[in-house]
Amino acid sequence: MKSYPTLQELLHNDPQSRQLFDTFPPDTQVAVQEQRQNIHTYEDLHQIAASFQRRNSGR
Repeated sequence: MKSYPTLQELLHNDPQSRQLFDTFPPDTQVAVQEQRQNIHTYEDLHQIAASFQRRNSGR
C-alpha cells in the first residue's frame, strides 16, 4: 500500500482514497482534515472514518 506524506497528496494521488473521502458528510471531512497529520494511506483514512462514524452513531 502506497503511503503519502500528507492527506492532500493521498487524496490527489489515490483515487480509492478520494472516492472514500467524498462519501463523508461535510462535518466528517472537516474532522478528518484536522487529523490529517496521521493519515498517509487508504487504510489510515478508512480507520479514522470508521472511528468518526462510530463516534457519531453513539450519540
